[in-house]
Amino acid sequence: MKYLLLIILLINLNYCFIIDNNNRGQYKISEKLINKINDNSNNLKIWIEFTVKDISHHNDNSFVDNSSGDNLTKKQIIDLIGIHNDSIERRSKRIASTIDIDNHDLPISDYFIKEVLNCNNNIILNYKSNWLNSISISIKNKNKKQLKDIVNCIQKKSFVKNLDLVLKYKNNLNRKNNSNDNDNNNNNNNLKFQNKLLELNIKNNYSNKTINEIFNNTNKVKLDEKFYGLSYKGLKQANIDKLHQEGYYGTNIKILIIDSGFYKDHESLKHINYIGEYNYVDKKNDTQDEFDPNLTDPTMSQNAHGTATLSVIGGFAPGKLIGSAFNASYFLAKTEIIFEENLVEEDYWIAALEMGERMGIDLVTSSLGYKEWYRFSDLNGKTTRISKAANLAIKKGLVIVISTGNDDKKGIDSPTDSEYVIAVGGVTPSGHEKSFISSMGPSSDGRIKPDIMALGEQVQIAYFTGKDHYRLEIGTSFSSQIVAGGIALIMEKNKDWNAYQIYEAITKTASKANNPDINMGYGIFNAYAASQYNPSKHSCIEVGCLNNGVCKSKNDYPYDGHSFEDVVIGHCKCPPAYYGIQCQYKREICNQELCNYRYGVCQINEFLKENNSLSYNCISPNNIKKLKVNFDPNILILKTNNSTNNSNNSSSSSNNSSDNTNNNSLNKNNNNNNNNSISNEKFILIICIIVGFSVLIITILLILSIKLFLNIKLNIKNNSMI
Repeated sequence: MKYLLLIILLINLNYCFIIDNNNRGQYKISEKLINKINDNSNNLKIWIEFTVKDISHHNDNSFVDNSSGDNLTKKQIIDLIGIHNDSIERRSKRIASTIDIDNHDLPISDYFIKEVLNCNNNIILNYKSNWLNSISISIKNKNKKQLKDIVNCIQKKSFVKNLDLVLKYKNNLNRKNNSNDNDNNNNNNNLKFQNKLLELNIKNNYSNKTINEIFNNTNKVKLDEKFYGLSYKGLKQANIDKLHQEGYYGTNIKILIIDSGFYKDHESLKHINYIGEYNYVDKKNDTQDEFDPNLTDPTMSQNAHGTATLSVIGGFAPGKLIGSAFNASYFLAKTEIIFEENLVEEDYWIAALEMGERMGIDLVTSSLGYKEWYRFSDLNGKTTRISKAANLAIKKGLVIVISTGNDDKKGIDSPTDSEYVIAVGGVTPSGHEKSFISSMGPSSDGRIKPDIMALGEQVQIAYFTGKDHYRLEIGTSFSSQIVAGGIALIMEKNKDWNAYQIYEAITKTASKANNPDINMGYGIFNAYAASQYNPSKHSCIEVGCLNNGVCKSKNDYPYDGHSFEDVVIGHCKCPPAYYGIQCQYKREICNQELCNYRYGVCQINEFLKENNSLSYNCISPNNIKKLKVNFDPNILILKTNNSTNNSNNSSSSSNNSSDNTNNNSLNKNNNNNNNNSISNEKFILIICIIVGFSVLIITILLILSIKLFLNIKLNIKNNSMI
């Protein structure tokens, strides 16, 4: 009997753990991926994130091979990763930390990749992301059952953290705005202009000798409207021409431009110093496609958009078109697929970004944004993969400039939601208002976006249909290139400025620096004024934090990783109402109309008595736990690693301290949900164990009942015999 009960108990517990393991695997798979599999898609691209790496990095800047225990030198790591010296030099010059190689740089485990590929012979490895410890794979021509089997094989690997869909974005960067919104119906004049894009044929009155004199800084050439041609309006509006007059053209600044194909044979692009190129779509080292004269719609050419954006920043054809940074060096990355749907895949963009950083690129510019698969509530600068990658790049010393997109009230894309990605919107030629299609902010967590503005209408571009063809265009794609080129000149002039100082300089000197808003951000870019600005060169370790922020002074900080791991050393961790290096910026209260328009709901903070208790966050209506909160957003709550309070948790510019005793009570209601909640995995396991023991108890009772019944029957029989 004892052995029978033991066997029943073991069977039940074993069954519970089988269920638990299966559920653990299911929780690794995102809802988007599950839905895609159920749609029986024949072409599936998947992100696979791993839990650990083969090599670990320690705070003393040492590296250890986890499998062998061997110490590795910094040179061995650099050679293993393939980081160029230019990247190391840029990191040492443009980041605040003394650590120039970190865990994010370390390579993905080859063993993990091999194990994943062994799940099926038809799995194709696309790209690796060291920064995200992830790979993207393709699974093609498989039915639903086969897809499920492959995904199930992958998720069962103990080293697999999660699986998600590689998102594809339907490019609408320069589409005609067909919205029926009343606001857009009032823009008939703009629409007439948009439909009247002229192909231009301009005579060149500048000789090669004159061009050489410009590049040699002889100051013999007058840089006036005649020299700039139709590019003059955009460059003059941003005061970029003044930096040109000082002899700054982007020299020695390396720029990565991520876009579609590039018609490098155009006369305005022939002078460019190309330091490399890669076609991530076709996996080859050429980003220029052959022109197809039979195209019924020329905008479907692979070379159309990339050629236009490259010309606005790097073009040089005096009298016709002058780019904002015409003497910079360029690396071209083609990541966009120009077919009927204009699909852009996010793994291409991330791969291009990591590659550019390793090569020593200084500045990244792109007119591609991702929103199609994301909820607006995800656009908080920390959720999407592409924003995470952008944040890491900035921490490594890169400056990133992205167009906000042409969606007006529908809002910004990712990665423009990232805090220090410079999001560029478009303005009219007068500069009095934003272009009617330029996307509005803010981010879903209330930060001012766009950051800066530049000309977004009547922008002169190189047109891919001929070597000397030009055109006037509209769109934030071109606004961002004007700004990116201007920033390249600022970097040329101020060689030691990092991304945060550049951000401060351009926002503090823009036309609306004192009254930013969600339409035009901090206003029109002023490159010349920004180049003369004196940004803060001190970290919070020296000057403290504003608005009750907490300064991160070292890597091994006493606060839990979720609170502090995303903060750069020398920067402040801010209370919910503030953001910025020193917590100097105040978030915008959630706009109910815009939030609802973007399929979100404004979070309610019952602690706030003004503005109908609206918080700063536009969240998903499905996020029931966070629909209502109750805490003071002006006070920062931090949890120490040993769960004890630290009397110095908060600092301000005046006394660098605050009372944490009240913080816990203020945040009590907000934390109750998290502290009292049980994860689905644990819940299922607990229920299963309860059921198992219930079955065991019922079995015992049944056995005892049978035994009792038999005893009674035996007693009756014995009594009858007596």
